Amino acid sequence: MMLLRKTLITICLLLYSFPLCFSVSSILYETGYLQEYSSFRNVLPYMYSMPQDAKNARITFRSSHVPDSCDTRKVQIQLQYGSLPLGKNETFPVNYYLDRGDVQEVNIQSDNKTTHVDLTRPLPGDWFAIAYIPDKDTKLRPKGLFATCYYRLNVELTSTVLSNIDSIHLYHNYQVRISKPVIYRFNILETTSAYHVLVSGCTNATGIPVSCLVDLITRGQGVPDINHYDNKFICNDTDQCIITVPVLYQYGHQYVMFTSSDDITFTFNISTSKCESQDLTSSMLNDSCIMYPLMDRQESQTVFKTKYMYIRNGTIVDKPYILSENSTLIVPYEIKSGIDNGGSVVLKVIVLADPKVKDVDVKILVRACLHRTMPERSGNSECPPSAAQLSVNSSTSVVLQDSVIVPYPKAGTWFTTLSMSCFISDTNTSVIAVSCGNRTVNVSLDIQSDRCVEGRCNDKGSCAVYLQGRLLVSTCVCQGGWSGYACNDGSDLIPGHEQLTELILLTVSHVMFIPAVILALYRTHYVEAFVYFYTMFFSAFYHACDGGRSDEYKYCIINLSVLSFCDFLGSVTSIWVTLIAMTKLPRTIRSVLYTAGPLLIAMGIELERTSLYMFVVPGALGALFIAISWARKCYGRRKCYPPCKRYLLCLLPGLLIAGGGLCIFAFAENNQNYKYTHSVWHMLMATCTMFLLPPKPKKREPLFGSNEGGRQCLSSCLADDPNSTPLTSFRDTESLENLII
Repeated sequence: MMLLRKTLITICLLLYSFPLCFSVSSILYETGYLQEYSSFRNVLPYMYSMPQDAKNARITFRSSHVPDSCDTRKVQIQLQYGSLPLGKNETFPVNYYLDRGDVQEVNIQSDNKTTHVDLTRPLPGDWFAIAYIPDKDTKLRPKGLFATCYYRLNVELTSTVLSNIDSIHLYHNYQVRISKPVIYRFNILETTSAYHVLVSGCTNATGIPVSCLVDLITRGQGVPDINHYDNKFICNDTDQCIITVPVLYQYGHQYVMFTSSDDITFTFNISTSKCESQDLTSSMLNDSCIMYPLMDRQESQTVFKTKYMYIRNGTIVDKPYILSENSTLIVPYEIKSGIDNGGSVVLKVIVLADPKVKDVDVKILVRACLHRTMPERSGNSECPPSAAQLSVNSSTSVVLQDSVIVPYPKAGTWFTTLSMSCFISDTNTSVIAVSCGNRTVNVSLDIQSDRCVEGRCNDKGSCAVYLQGRLLVSTCVCQGGWSGYACNDGSDLIPGHEQLTELILLTVSHVMFIPAVILALYRTHYVEAFVYFYTMFFSAFYHACDGGRSDEYKYCIINLSVLSFCDFLGSVTSIWVTLIAMTKLPRTIRSVLYTAGPLLIAMGIELERTSLYMFVVPGALGALFIAISWARKCYGRRKCYPPCKRYLLCLLPGLLIAGGGLCIFAFAENNQNYKYTHSVWHMLMATCTMFLLPPKPKKREPLFGSNEGGRQCLSSCLADDPNSTPLTSFRDTESLENLII
């Protein structure tokens, strides 16, 4: 063991001047099932934690399908650091911040072949991926009749970690000799806006002073190399050089890498500069860069709902931000991974303007910039291209506020910068910048995270929260043809008359059960009449509540899941009781079947209500009971039962209508013609019951089969009565049987 340890140390020492030593850090393997994409709820999300100081990582994707007879489908994968990607071709309103420049997209096939994605110098922390089937299969395939296809995605992550990166301290001198790249890491305070690297005392291998020809590569959070960095500087001074590096990330390690084409030794030192920290209880500081403390979080019981504010000693500090012309305020707040980035963040900038400001010629413009990284410290109030810009000016006659929404925001510290400027407008509507003088303006920030968009979906859908794998994700379930992240895209909007047509067809088609109910009552089949009415009622209201229609074309008397259960229970039970009524079994056995059937049907509905077996199994069992009882009847009567006339006029048409309905249900239905084919299915199923329902019984059936015991009892009683009429004098023995019952 000691020999192995010494060998590894020797190898690292030998490689120190060449490539940095590394070790395999982690291997993660996950499997999930894919769905066709209709909204974000259909994506299969993955979240991986990348280790600190990662050198590289490889993500291996492999998709397959079962059974083998299923079609090979295209699978689309999106990979992103820090938050969930936005999905397939989602549309967003204009005030959304959608900067997702680092998304990687991978397209594979479900052919069980592997595809690799290599990441060099990946940032540490959470990485997210979503996978889905982009193309839709519009055919409705009842389960049981067709093979159910399952598409699976296997994901494997392997990463390697650099193991010899030294940590250094600020304001300390370090001497280093480099002939190959060398990397150091250090930490900074949250108010740090920049750090300064001083390189001096450069000598060659023989100790002779030389020019400091050193290249400096820097990166926040992740390990840099010549292709992955935030900043790159060239130091070519003869004596010393000072390099100022703007800070992009306050949290996590900062990395510096020194490279040189020569073998030199030098001394370096790192110092920092920071924005002035603002005390919440003090007045405004007269500084060009003012950094406020990290905002506190007030989390709600509702998932994803968090309000950002300042809380001191249990009290909310509700003070406005005071802006002046020569200052820029920086307000940081934290987005937590797995807690906030499954919803959206809404930032509102509200100018608390004095009404007198609108009466003067000089107008005030307040500009806010939303940054994912630490903003640069400069007097320029313009927002960089990577930031979201909000602006409010006092010349408007509407509410003095602006807002921006960030869907599925990246985890980490976000920054809002606030600045102001002044202008005047001449008669030609041109704008002239002027000095603000001593003018100030009060500004309020309203920052909240919530499900979907402030818990709503533009009143065109409902906001739903799904547990996808290990992640909670909120998404809008749009109605009436609306689409988009916030149900804001009406390009596929279903016209109102089509939605009304669908509602009427799917509900009014149930009136065909009314004749079946009346006929069952007339023929004294009271159980069957009740089941038909139950089916008509709950199926009609289920279809009135179900579907992708807008709320004005929906009517829900109770929860949709309850209506769905009652609809399937009534539909299958209607088939069952009709078939049992056709049997010629003793009343005791039929009463057991009437009770046992719905109980087992209810269990099957909970297991898989959309399977075709839910109709086939009760139908097959009912047909078996009919065959047994009718065969027994034929054997006892020595002739065909029922008569041929009933076969031709009732049973054959009923079976043809039922078979036609099942064929439409199984083979003809799709998303485009659903409202027509399913309405026809309703009417055919109601019609076939009228043909199959047996006629009115001619006599009441005995409870336990034969009435011979009753006859003997009655004969004994009449024999004891001298005034009684002999049993043989009864001409209508059937009436006697009715009397006994």
